[in-house]
Amino acid sequence: MTTLIELFDRSPVENLLATLALRPDRTVYLGTDMRRITRQLPVYEEILRGRGIGTDLSCRSAAKNDLDSTLNAIDAILDECSDEEGEICIVDISGGDETLLLSVGIILGARAGQGRRLLAFRCSPLTRMGSFFLVRRGKNGKLVVAREQMDFSSTGENPLSLSVDEIVTLHGGKITARNDRVLPGSAEAADIDALWELCTEDCAAWNATVNRFSTDVSKYAAGDGLYSIPETAFGKGKNKLDQSFFKSLCRKGLIHLDPFGDSGVFLFRYKNKIVKECLTKSGSVLEYMTLKTAMSVVENGRPLYDSAETGVILDWDGQSNGTRNEIDVILTRGVTPVFISCKNGDVSVDELYKVAAVADRFGGDFSRRAILATSYFDPKSKAYPGPSAVNNIEDRARDMGIRTVEQPHRMSEEEFAAALAKLVK
Repeated sequence: MTTLIELFDRSPVENLLATLALRPDRTVYLGTDMRRITRQLPVYEEILRGRGIGTDLSCRSAAKNDLDSTLNAIDAILDECSDEEGEICIVDISGGDETLLLSVGIILGARAGQGRRLLAFRCSPLTRMGSFFLVRRGKNGKLVVAREQMDFSSTGENPLSLSVDEIVTLHGGKITARNDRVLPGSAEAADIDALWELCTEDCAAWNATVNRFSTDVSKYAAGDGLYSIPETAFGKGKNKLDQSFFKSLCRKGLIHLDPFGDSGVFLFRYKNKIVKECLTKSGSVLEYMTLKTAMSVVENGRPLYDSAETGVILDWDGQSNGTRNEIDVILTRGVTPVFISCKNGDVSVDELYKVAAVADRFGGDFSRRAILATSYFDPKSKAYPGPSAVNNIEDRARDMGIRTVEQPHRMSEEEFAAALAKLVK
């Protein structure tokens, strides 16, 4: 029987990390805000049950800034633990306020050498290295602390990680929509590469062309997945499409022409749903390329990122009428989430505040956030706003703890992968 005493912290990650790592028979949360604790426990249970972890969760109250009350509460929990051989009591000291931590220190010293196996435990959310501390008395009566480490990172025997869904759930939110995943090496990944090749020729022109194309395309009246675009949409000049774009799509197999079209109309099918999305929303190809590249990064023979989603719509409180935000890409490395805003055009200060707000809400102190942009940072692009505007965005981003990934369209896939890997380094 293993009992974990969890000192309740404002960080949901800190509150669940030890239970996920150690999988005790029961976890007892100790804190001063009982309303918040009881509201959080069902969320923790949902994540644990989803992983097949049957830890029993309960909570106890300790008066705020009252050392005696906290000592008595911890003593009461420990007294419930059996003295039978094999019984282990572990106190997680990763979180909690000063009074709670001071109480633990006093009790560890007072109970040292009493026979019961009482350990302190700490695990870093960033490195996922866990440490057990056993306090005992030496022959001279002085306290001695023995320490043993356990690796819960990707190189350990029991890697500790959270998916994007779990991170959002843990912070009280809900994913209401997302794009399809594109796995490295899949047929869809090859399609993204083909679209990205067209986009990187001129990212600003790509935006204008795709927006014009999607405006001129309509669903064919006969249905059956057919779309049409009039021949008059092509030509030279303003509001006209260069026919070479359409021919490139056909040549790369991204759209398939139907021979039975009306006179003066090109009839075609999109190769698949992802191709259709990228040719309807100009920024989607950058989002998908970012997702695909991030998922291809390997470190020590394992994928660097444990989970990845794109086009994520986040409901802040899980209610249908609650606040919602879209975030282009979310990655998780262990229990560290990375929130990325992908911009194939202009980058505004408002976008910095949006990605920062979402990262704070759904990742807290352990989140990483980034702005990834193409033509905005590219002096060779017609959409380049000039060094003054770029410097302003870079300075603002730096001050807000937001990293910038600049000009990925000028990078090789290996360079792009390395830039994405640095987001969690």
